[in-house]
Amino acid sequence: RPHTRRAAATARKRERAGGVARTGRRVRHALHRGAMATSAATTITLSLASGAVAHGLRWAPSVAAAASAGPRCILLHGWLDNAASFTFLAPRLAAAGVGPIVALDFPGHGLTSAATPAPGLPAPPQIGDYVSFVHEAAEALGWADFALVGHSLGAGVSAVFAGTFPDRVTSLTSLEALGPESRDADVAPRQLRESVRSVASLRAKAAAGPKKAYATLDEAVAARVAKVGTLPGAQYLSDGAARAMVTRGTGPAEGGGVRFLHDAMTLAPSRQSLTEEQVLAFLREVQCPHLGVTAIDGWPFPAERMGRRIEVLHQCPGGFTHHHLPGSHHHHLDEDTAHVVAELVERFLVQQRQRTTMHSSL
Repeated sequence: RPHTRRAAATARKRERAGGVARTGRRVRHALHRGAMATSAATTITLSLASGAVAHGLRWAPSVAAAASAGPRCILLHGWLDNAASFTFLAPRLAAAGVGPIVALDFPGHGLTSAATPAPGLPAPPQIGDYVSFVHEAAEALGWADFALVGHSLGAGVSAVFAGTFPDRVTSLTSLEALGPESRDADVAPRQLRESVRSVASLRAKAAAGPKKAYATLDEAVAARVAKVGTLPGAQYLSDGAARAMVTRGTGPAEGGGVRFLHDAMTLAPSRQSLTEEQVLAFLREVQCPHLGVTAIDGWPFPAERMGRRIEVLHQCPGGFTHHHLPGSHHHHLDEDTAHVVAELVERFLVQQRQRTTMHSSL
């Protein structure tokens, strides 16, 4: 049966690759829509208390829905992605009156990485570093409370933030992760050893010369799509989804072409991870309504741990709803699934706004 599952996964990857090649016209049309969505956003720069500078995108709620706008929303992307990960979802939410919406580039990612003074990040960011970054960004925005929407790494950070500061999170939406990655306690020595060695290797590589350059943006997009095909399971990434993120996540390379902007330290394994017991402790502290949306062909999380997390989340006072849908790891941005995911998230956030309005009127 394992061989059958692997064969099926390989077949789905080939089918997806062929589908993109056969439907180039549809993909280009989707890219055009994505470009229009990005143009509706405004760029923001936040000066943080730590002295760092955070970059992101901001969407205002639709003028037609402004009278009943809300909630304020912070969107957090996945590993090696950036704020453009939400260039389909955010405009859809803004049109429904959700907002203002801010999607941040994490430390070491996107334009936040480009704004970091040389030599860049001193070490691989850990979950606590990301949580602190979100807290500083919320303070810079002047937002006492807000909804969190996170994808992958961003979903893990969002869950830990909601468990750490439950009074500040009005609702939590987790896309393709229900909490952060965890490791068993007995692997900590090996993980730290691998992280230290990886950091040393990456620094030596950076000192030896500039990052790899791609002759064109199209080549960088193709590399991003191809990388997903090497990841576990039957994951895929559409050309349109990759292009949205790569356009924001690349800059001019020395000697011509483009290079990826992410900091080399983001490629090194974290020095220390939370244990599963620690993750569950954070999840138990989540007080707000929580929506989880995972993908059938997404990241293959361990079934036993996922099941235990779902059990814990169902016990949280705000309630928990989980949908496991067709699609891959970037199901909120891939053209074949983005509409379905957006509809679920929009409905959830609008319902929370209506409940808040109803309670405040009593």
